[in-house]
Amino acid sequence: MIDAAVKKEYWAVVRDCLVRFHGWRPIDATRKCAEVRGQNEAPDEGELGEIIYHDEPFDLACDIQGERLTLDETTRAKYRQILADHQWISNGR
Repeated sequence: MIDAAVKKEYWAVVRDCLVRFHGWRPIDATRKCAEVRGQNEAPDEGELGEIIYHDEPFDLACDIQGERLTLDETTRAKYRQILADHQWISNGR
């Protein structure tokens, strides 16, 4: 099982990506993240609900938005700053 604090930070990164890269208002991004997290962690899904945590938060934010962004140098630098702000380690991005 993934630690609750790790999950909390993961979703904070997703939220910040929605705000920074997709122009969401923070309150809307927070609500959407809570909704998607709740759907993913539904008790009837068991451990399958944790598979989402293998995705990069950036990619999940793009999926929520329905728009795949290219990680060019500028976007990658901004994403790395978000990760650093949350002390999150990326999968090599």
